[in-house]
Amino acid sequence: MRHWGWFAAGMLVGAFTSVRWATKRFHLITPVAVAPMLVHPWRLAYRAPERLVQLLDVAPDHHILEVGCGNSALLKAFAEAVPRGLAVGIDVQWGMLARAQGRAAAAALCRATALRLPFADASFDRVVLIAVLPMIAARAQALQEVRRVLKPSGALLVGEEWLAPEFVPWHVTRQWVEAAGFRLERAERNWLSYALRFTPTATSASAAHFRPK
Repeated sequence: MRHWGWFAAGMLVGAFTSVRWATKRFHLITPVAVAPMLVHPWRLAYRAPERLVQLLDVAPDHHILEVGCGNSALLKAFAEAVPRGLAVGIDVQWGMLARAQGRAAAAALCRATALRLPFADASFDRVVLIAVLPMIAARAQALQEVRRVLKPSGALLVGEEWLAPEFVPWHVTRQWVEAAGFRLERAERNWLSYALRFTPTATSASAAHFRPK
């Protein structure tokens, strides 16, 4: 029986490693079938939405954009934090957005890609990407789009989770985002996740109006 236990554990580790490799290699996105896991109490315990709101330093009249909002596991908290503002969530999957409608009624939802955000320049005070950035092949372009729609005084929050197949260490995320013209302002980490708050640099602000065609 002990040998079977080790065999089963090895199979699980192998399957997890294979999924992680495939997700990173082919930039796979989170399937709609796993949407219930995004709102599981265990996940929301280590990825506490209210803690992200505090880290964002949200004001009641702020405009917040979550890129890759999924089924609004986090967007609901963002919307509740801006009663006089606006919370917007975008995702590329209709199935995720359909599930998001029931959870975050106060938020605006839109099907869009991070590579071409359908918003005017300097539209948002805060932009959020949680468990999203490694799944985007053209990360530099996506981050430039984020900078374009972010106000010069705004902040960007990027985070990843160890259990997510696309996980990359925090220093990798930091390199990606700083290369796009942001400066790390604050970092919070626990055993299973991290969140990094960035602000745009003066150089990126001067280039924010460029949009590739």
